[in-house]
Amino acid sequence: MEGAACRCAPARNAGRQAWRLGDTRQSVHAFQMNRSFSVFSNLVSDAIDGAPSTDYRERLDGAIECVSPKSLGFSCAFCGVPAWVGLLECWGHEFEIAASCEHAHEAAVAALADVASGDSSAELLSALDGGALVGETRRLADTGSGLIVDYGITIRPISRSAANAFIVKHHQHNGALPGDRFRGAIWNGPTMIGVVVVGNPCARAFNHKAVEVRRLCLDFNVSDALRYKAASSAYAWAASVAEDKGWPRIITYTLESETGLSLRYARWKRVGPAGSSRWGWNTPSRRRAAPAHDSVLERKVLWEKLLSPSPEAVAARLRQTA
Repeated sequence: MEGAACRCAPARNAGRQAWRLGDTRQSVHAFQMNRSFSVFSNLVSDAIDGAPSTDYRERLDGAIECVSPKSLGFSCAFCGVPAWVGLLECWGHEFEIAASCEHAHEAAVAALADVASGDSSAELLSALDGGALVGETRRLADTGSGLIVDYGITIRPISRSAANAFIVKHHQHNGALPGDRFRGAIWNGPTMIGVVVVGNPCARAFNHKAVEVRRLCLDFNVSDALRYKAASSAYAWAASVAEDKGWPRIITYTLESETGLSLRYARWKRVGPAGSSRWGWNTPSRRRAAPAHDSVLERKVLWEKLLSPSPEAVAARLRQTA
């Protein structure tokens, strides 16, 4: 490729450092991209004054052979090399881009930051990568300190013991469950961010008529960007699986102080308050042990979603519970 002397790539973790370079803008350069980079076409990016540094040219020079460079359709105004960018590496949710020179790299970083969290950011990352390193993604997410790859939410199988261990570690006010009907692990790419557990209803009146989401637990130590729509996706998944298993109704409870927005997004219906107005589930006829968290005594709100299982699924469920 022409301009081999200006081949360059940032060092590991320089991607995060590069996002901050965009804050020190000194001159403006409008880039016209080819069709693969049409998302860039109306973006204005910055370039650093001065000639490319020798250090920048030499860093990870050999690693550029791993990149599938995408031509930007113009030559760098500073060094004259045909400008190109490409995805060099992706590890977990972090990634690193390479470019023909530090000016092209700076411009690409600024453009990525401009489209972060939008629908076009996934399209752009795919164009940089060609689908080889990252695969399917939902978006690039801005965490405030850098950009990360948001792969979207998937629900995968998990053992009961692993789900309970996660709940004990991360749930804000409830503990493990002795049993359940089914359960799932909530993932964003390579990161497990939560669990959802569905079992028999706490209220005896719902027995054999519905199943209940007994636990939905998320790890709040991971970035908010990775938990985007995780709860609503888990509620939607639980309802779908319950319907496939022949149940006509699925319910859950929230604390009265909680908004229930995730349930609304998943198209559940708020039924109304449940339990004692003062002591929640702790009633004279059915005493509860002293809670580890005061919110357990808070009044609950019942939510439901009515399902439409197939006759075959209903028959299969009735045979299993007979």
